[in-house]
Amino acid sequence: TSAKADDGKGNSSVLDSTGTTVKNAAGQEALYGADKAELKDGTNTNTTTAKGNTVTDGTNTTTVGADSITVGTANSVVINGKDGVIGGLTNTTWDPTKITSGQAATEDQVKSATDGLSSKGLDFTANDATAGNVHRNLGETLGIKGEATTAGTYSGKNIKTVTDPTTGEIQIQLADD
Repeated sequence: TSAKADDGKGNSSVLDSTGTTVKNAAGQEALYGADKAELKDGTNTNTTTAKGNTVTDGTNTTTVGADSITVGTANSVVINGKDGVIGGLTNTTWDPTKITSGQAATEDQVKSATDGLSSKGLDFTANDATAGNVHRNLGETLGIKGEATTAGTYSGKNIKTVTDPTTGEIQIQLADD
């Protein structure tokens, strides 16, 4: 059994065992049932079930579930709450001259921006750097050493530093006189 109502102007309602369907003269339709609610306007559809919500504009679809959200169709972005990840982002290349403020960077962009960064490191020099500067990559240790073994008072007036790029050290030398 079902109950039907129609005003003859394009507006109608039907109530039956699957739910209620309401249509208007503009072509919009709403279906309310025990398992879902669906709204349609001819192009756009919004469907809600106990498991989630799906919205489509005829071209693109977004789905919201309990632990994930999928946005779009052509370049879908998926937010996975179960695993704590976001996938499908298309901004994967790094161009420091074309940044978008406020836009999240992808792992690809971070890797591209930081590749080679540790090898840029630091260059150290001394009073006498004729042998060249001492270069250390980020994370490497710079050794600064003297060779004195005698206890006593020391001053810096007769001391100079000399780089040794081969050993990676800056040597501290004391004048003989």
